[in-house]
Amino acid sequence: MIEGGRRPNVPQAFKSDDLRLVHIYPASEAYIVHRIGTHVLLGAAFGVAALIGLVAQPFAALAADAVSVPSETANRVHVVDVRRDDVKDTLAVTLRIDPGFHINANPASSKYLIPTSLNVVGVQPVRVAYPPPVYFKPKFADERIAVYEGTVVITAFFAQGALRHLSLFGTTVTAQACTDAICFPPADLPVRPR
Repeated sequence: MIEGGRRPNVPQAFKSDDLRLVHIYPASEAYIVHRIGTHVLLGAAFGVAALIGLVAQPFAALAADAVSVPSETANRVHVVDVRRDDVKDTLAVTLRIDPGFHINANPASSKYLIPTSLNVVGVQPVRVAYPPPVYFKPKFADERIAVYEGTVVITAFFAQGALRHLSLFGTTVTAQACTDAICFPPADLPVRPR
């Protein structure tokens, strides 16, 4: 039971069709927020059945769908080549942006734009060289913005010998695919040797 007969503080920002597990109490009681905002306290046996039938299966299906569906940005921006030079201590990542799309340059033209960035895990680069941008006037901005289109190469420079110890595991390029009218959510594109 809930101490004092009071409901816990539960956030009220849910979609109207949601049924979400909010909190599991130590006594195996489950607190569920129903789509119309009513609160139901379930006992241990009913709670387990409800979790299996109402919560676990739909969320398992959603999770499976989320893994199998690439983001809109990942469908339009592709890591097509990764070149690692252990002698020069450089890592060059080539991106191909589909025709009709662009990604923001680094640095981005405005603080509200998401710059394209190389994210290296394990060893910090001494510097990262981003390509020169092209300038583009989208429908959603008053000014031209700096972007990348077509094929571009991002090069990271490392301290002498540091690249030899880098596995590239977890290394990504953050990018956001846009047209002249809309931008898709950004994505972290995996960087893997080809």
